[in-house]
Amino acid sequence: MRPHTRFPSADENVLLRAALVSGPPATAAWHEFRAGHPGIEHLDGDAFALLPRLFINLHKSNLEDPAMGVMRGIYRRTWYASQMLLHAAAQAVLALRRDGVRPMLIRGIALLASHPEDIGTRPVNVIDLLIAPRERGRALTRLRALGWVRQPPGSAAERLRAWDRVDLMRGPEQRLTLHLSTALIPEHVRGLWRETVVTTVRDVQTLAPSSAEQLRLACAPTRARWAPPPLRWIPDAALIIRSPASSIDHRRLRARAEQGGSGAELDAALGYLKAEFGLGLASRASATPRPGATRSMIAIPRGRLDLRRVESFRRLALEGALAELMPALEAGGVRPLLIKGAAFASWLYDDPRERSYGDIDLLVAPDRFAAAEAVLSELGYEPLLDAMRDRERPDHTTDWMRTGLLPLVVELHHTMVLLPGDPSLIWQRLSEGALRLELGGTSVSVPTEPVAALIVGLHAAQHGRSHERSMRDLHLALERVDHDAWRAAARLADSLDAAANFAAGLRLDPAGEELCGRLGLTSSAPRHVRLRATTPPRTAMGIEQLVTTPGALARLRLLIEVLVPSRARLLATSPLAGRGSLGLACAYLWRPLQLLRALPRGLRAWSRAASDQSGDDTNM
Repeated sequence: MRPHTRFPSADENVLLRAALVSGPPATAAWHEFRAGHPGIEHLDGDAFALLPRLFINLHKSNLEDPAMGVMRGIYRRTWYASQMLLHAAAQAVLALRRDGVRPMLIRGIALLASHPEDIGTRPVNVIDLLIAPRERGRALTRLRALGWVRQPPGSAAERLRAWDRVDLMRGPEQRLTLHLSTALIPEHVRGLWRETVVTTVRDVQTLAPSSAEQLRLACAPTRARWAPPPLRWIPDAALIIRSPASSIDHRRLRARAEQGGSGAELDAALGYLKAEFGLGLASRASATPRPGATRSMIAIPRGRLDLRRVESFRRLALEGALAELMPALEAGGVRPLLIKGAAFASWLYDDPRERSYGDIDLLVAPDRFAAAEAVLSELGYEPLLDAMRDRERPDHTTDWMRTGLLPLVVELHHTMVLLPGDPSLIWQRLSEGALRLELGGTSVSVPTEPVAALIVGLHAAQHGRSHERSMRDLHLALERVDHDAWRAAARLADSLDAAANFAAGLRLDPAGEELCGRLGLTSSAPRHVRLRATTPPRTAMGIEQLVTTPGALARLRLLIEVLVPSRARLLATSPLAGRGSLGLACAYLWRPLQLLRALPRGLRAWSRAASDQSGDDTNM
């Protein structure tokens, strides 16, 4: 057994005491550290990551120091970034579980989820999920649907080390790593599956290593390359030991370390924690129930910081972007109409915070579209799908994004989905009589109630019953909008040749079915609208597009573009394509087989919509 060698230097030890002990000893350690380090700007790496914890600990002692203001800002940024990461982790775990994949949170994200006393003190920059190797394909497919894109290894050495992991990114900030628990991993590591607890992240239950396992991996890793540096493992161990959620049996912990050949390291680490910081396990001994052959089911309490706070930060960021964007657009001669999102939140909801949204939707006059794009470009926004072919991009909107801690997305609409006809006429009818709304410190144009009611119905028809947010908007609109406004919305839809599409959206709610009867709206919607309402697989919409494309040559061209998409499209939808030139080539070879496998499900969905259309035509 090798001795524990990962203890801090004298300078690091002083910094750790300032972060982990209480009262006057903490402030004394901080003053000692400051004597040798007049400024904190030079700190980097793990020392910089310790600053949020330092701020909280020294704040409790009412320390007065100019550096506290800087550390407060770092703490708040860490808190917000951790909230966003937990939200993304909950979203990923829920999606994987629905597809039959059983993930487990590990490493830093597991610490945040299991010990949420103050998540602002522990920086985490990646979501680490452990899954079984057989679940790899399903997991990557599901995560790809959520916008996660695979990152290719940068070098041959990284490719060699990446045999048991897959790295993904979403946007410029969020990272996720899938770890594969294979037979090549030693028994004492695969034993994580037998030493788990159930924790709750944003109301989503998931697995995480028990507190004892987290402490063992921090204090006594079984391999040198897994050993975190002292400024990382010591604060993590302190967090686990002090957490009210922790309950650790020292004898069982010692046995697990012995099994992995790291018993001596564990003894040395625990002895150091006890001597330097008074962190001992004696008061918690024998408190953990012995896990069964599969896993223990200990419910970890939720943190006091929930999704509502995160959504508030997102909303403030979007409103701040809107306050910057609107004056710039109007100065450029563009007066856009704010639709969906914040406009619906203020119109339909008693508390606008109940209606979440993740981007800014602006309807722009066709003759001012180029001017609007120029303004966005000047403000640092970049087109998201510019590298894709025309047919691969939405034909009703252009997406622009500005990167940062929270990426900001603006959708410029020159028309609406399911609104056929001339965009100039659509703009004229939808913007007529627009109202003004004060939002984020600026004034924006929003639709009148009949126009907003029309957009609610079309939005529901676009996404179908399984889209929770659009169905919630529809339900509230049917409750709160009076009959005269709905009649005006129906007349507007008729003038834009969209009455059947509008009715198809309303009929997704029982109250909307009744309203259609009172308004005399037809039930005969086009097949592609009926198909959308079922939230079909992509192959079903592809079949519809192929069937409705006129001309054999045009259909052949469409089929070739589907089978051989652009490189940008393939990189955005296939994790395999992100693995260098070889991965891209394999993704192109796999593409026809992937579509062929999904074809039966798409055909069934399309056939049901076609048969419904035939039935309606017969009854007319």
